[in-house]
Amino acid sequence: MELNPGSDFKGYHLNRLLGKGGFGAVYEVVRKVGEGKTEQRAALKVLHPSHARDEKVVHRFHREARLAQKLNHPCTVKILDSGTCEDIHYILMEYVEGKTLLDFMKKSVSAPVSSEEVTQSLVVNKPQPLVPDREDKTLSMEDLPTLQIKIPESVDKTVALMRPSVPPKELTLKLIRQCAEALNAASEAGLVHRDIKPENILVQDLNGEPHVKILDFGLAKNLIDQSMQLSMDGQAMGTPAYMSPEQWKGEPLDVRADLYSLGASFYTFVTGEKAFSSTSMKDLMRQILVEKLPRADTVRSSVDKDIADLLEKMMMKDPKDRFQTPADLIRAIDQMSDQTKAFTAFNPEESENRPWLLWFCLISFVLVLLSAG
Repeated sequence: MELNPGSDFKGYHLNRLLGKGGFGAVYEVVRKVGEGKTEQRAALKVLHPSHARDEKVVHRFHREARLAQKLNHPCTVKILDSGTCEDIHYILMEYVEGKTLLDFMKKSVSAPVSSEEVTQSLVVNKPQPLVPDREDKTLSMEDLPTLQIKIPESVDKTVALMRPSVPPKELTLKLIRQCAEALNAASEAGLVHRDIKPENILVQDLNGEPHVKILDFGLAKNLIDQSMQLSMDGQAMGTPAYMSPEQWKGEPLDVRADLYSLGASFYTFVTGEKAFSSTSMKDLMRQILVEKLPRADTVRSSVDKDIADLLEKMMMKDPKDRFQTPADLIRAIDQMSDQTKAFTAFNPEESENRPWLLWFCLISFVLVLLSAG
């Protein structure tokens, strides 16, 4: 049986192709349910026919479904059904609408790069992403052209460079916290995602509030049953730029590897750049294993110091130096959020809307001076 948009499968109608790769394809599907014939949407993931004859691949494909079914958390995608039908191996998942983390980052109007940030870029010698001159700005980071910036002394450094504006601190902390909650649920189920990256972090709009869904636990590894191997020993699985040092080394992984990848994903979210990048896989591996991480607030001066500190902790080379659990990360975020709220409550910038507060401070100051005299 061959599936294409327009086909029917297990009572579902295939609307459109959502994505396709060497491992398989994902379709948006719908079916009519109930007396009122309400339309139920779902996502159907099918294994590529070329892999259907490989018992190990088929075994791993169905293992993915069983592992993911252990998760029942609002920040992870729910598995509805899985199995084999007419020689087609499938997984039926909750259909989720939203933007990937990077597309969500670029939804707002990009802001000009400041003179200070251009100078920093020249110092660290990193290429700057430029927004293409077109209406559609929902491109992946890999699609954005890069240019090595060289500015003569006689040229004003406030050149008309454009890059995504730095997301607010509160928003960044909120999104990281939701991801940490999902990883905490996975960790309690004995799972490691192994492929956390911006493309696998979907941001939905729920009643005006951003809500995260982590996608594709297809590379998940069961930590409880070590006899069930999803990959050959020493085989690195994941997306290179976001892989942890221990993943590059082919070492045993735990949730701290996911915390590293989460940090790398949000490093890109706040700076607009990958923490480490190279056209050479060997050089990229060397950077991740050896080179010191450029702090996010040195790459973009407008990145909040607390955010830079948090990402630096998440991306330490040695897993022992990172947050040891997602719960530890959540506690650190809550502490930062409480401090931010406390500062905002007494933010002097709000004084123009509180004239009584200005008078109170002025009178108190005068009384202190009089008493001192």
